[in-house]
Formats: sequence, structure tokens, C-alpha cells
Amino acid sequence: MTRGSLLRRNSLPGFGQSTVLPAVIALALASLLTACTASAGRDFVRPASGSLVIGQTTESEVLARYGKPWSTGSQQRDGQMVDMVAYSYSSTEEAVVGGATPARALICHFVDRSLVGYEFVSSYPKDHTSFDPGKRRDIEVGASTRDDVIAVMGPPNGEFARPLIDAPAERALVYSYSHTQVSVGFMEMDVHQGATMLKVLLSADGVVQDVEYSESQT
Repeated sequence: MTRGSLLRRNSLPGFGQSTVLPAVIALALASLLTACTASAGRDFVRPASGSLVIGQTTESEVLARYGKPWSTGSQQRDGQMVDMVAYSYSSTEEAVVGGATPARALICHFVDRSLVGYEFVSSYPKDHTSFDPGKRRDIEVGASTRDDVIAVMGPPNGEFARPLIDAPAERALVYSYSHTQVSVGFMEMDVHQGATMLKVLLSADGVVQDVEYSESQT
């Protein structure tokens, strides 16, 4: 089985959710450790603020900017075909979370070749996406605005639009972090993951409709 087919199988249940990026990262780390190399995947930098624009950035622009993706996939959601390209990189450097092999990943989602969502996650010290989930309590549903959320939480590391989110929300600001520990033994491989995700759902006029937070450890 190729790493691409494995990713597609793993990503289907939670397409556009926090399960996808950990799967991408785990595959990169597994490749890194089993190949006994210093790095896996092709390195890339965190997207600059405003460089990925929902409804404007095209798939061809992402491919031109980042090159051949680590893997691709697609899924029907709300009657629309959502295509995905994923980039991942890992190396044997120090991570934010002790004991975890650092990695960064970027997933972009498209409908009719137009961007409908993206998410970047990194456990490298220089561009990590870890955040303080306790600050979400300062976000007031029905009152806080997009600017208020960013003032509290900082710039998001992702953004989703429909069909990645459900109506009546128009947009979701994404704050997410994932770390993965992979150990390879005789004839077996152990993978332990931790992930946190905050989605702040916004109305068409930019007012917070809901705040969704999840965390997991495996």
C-alpha cells in the first residue's frame, strides 16, 4: 500500500477536521524513521498571512508555490466534491513538545479548483502552532467579532468555508496543534498522537456563532 492510499483511507472519516493532519504527519514520521534518514518530505515555510485566500487562491497556484504534494485525496461533502492536497515535512530536530519528533504539514481543500479551506500545523519551535485553549473562554458567542477572536487567540493557522463547515456558519477560524511520537521496534511500529483543535464559527457579518474545541490523545 502506498502512503497516498493510506492517507486517503485515514482521512475520509474526518475530512477537513483535526484527524487529517495527524495522519499526514504520522506518515511522514514513519517514513523518516523506517528509512533511517535525517528528514522526510520536502521542507516548506508556513504560509504568510493573506497568501491563502478562500474563494480566490486556486489549486494551480498552490501547486506552483509548494510543488508536488506529499499526497492527495478527495471526498464528497454536502453534494460537492472536495479535493485535497497535502504537504508534510519532518526531521530529527527538537520539537515543541518534549520527546516528539518535529513535523510540519499543510493541507489545502478545493472545490472546482478554488480554495475552500486550509490548515497548517507545526511542532517546530520557529513556526509552531501550539496555542492556549483556555483563552477561548474570552470569546463571546453572539458578540465577539473576527477581529476580537484574533486579538484574543492571535492569527489563526487555518480557515474553513463551506462545505467544510455546516450552515448557517460562513467561515471558521482554525487554531490547531498536533504532535506525534513514532518509535520503531523489531517488526512493529508504535505511534502516539496528541491533537488540539479550536474552531471559531463566524456568520456572514463576522460575528461569532459558535466555538468548538476538541482534544485527543492516542
